[in-house]
Amino acid sequence: AAHGRDGPIWFSEGDSNAPGRLSLDQARPYVASTARIEHHPLPFGTTIEDPEHPEPIFSALPHSVAIDPVGRVWLTGEAVAKVAYLDPRAARPGTSDGIVSFDTGHTEFGGLTAPADLAIDRAGTVHWSDEYGDVIGRLDAGGTRPPLRPLARRSLTDSPVVDSRGDLWFMELGANLLTRVEGVTEGA
Repeated sequence: AAHGRDGPIWFSEGDSNAPGRLSLDQARPYVASTARIEHHPLPFGTTIEDPEHPEPIFSALPHSVAIDPVGRVWLTGEAVAKVAYLDPRAARPGTSDGIVSFDTGHTEFGGLTAPADLAIDRAGTVHWSDEYGDVIGRLDAGGTRPPLRPLARRSLTDSPVVDSRGDLWFMELGANLLTRVEGVTEGA
């Protein structure tokens, strides 16, 4: 989940294949009856067989959510190799209006990437981790940038973080590493 500038909480719903927006009455934020939830269904997905559901579901498996400096809500589509953003100014609840997506491609092993966690620097560059491969992808509203490749193979990159000095940190769970790449971001 991520906190928007104007008060809402943005979140992703894997089962319903949608980012959602939880808005509270700012005058009475602790009164549950004033809460309002909006959904913005993603225009892409795939059929997912999941033992927790009696029937297959259609989903991109949206995972992480973060907000860039101009207020766009970014999210990952782990099941379909996509990173997307929703522009709240163009969005309409119950529709895919305002959603723009980018394909994240393939790993060096030939499989589709599975973008999961993401972090955004102050210039609006999105840094995303491939849940099951060796990729730290990068893109912005204009498109993709060359990815970063960790030294360890099958490192299972996870949890990117941008620090104030412009360094990018991420975990490599398969290699038991915490990695820092110096000066590749515009900082937090």
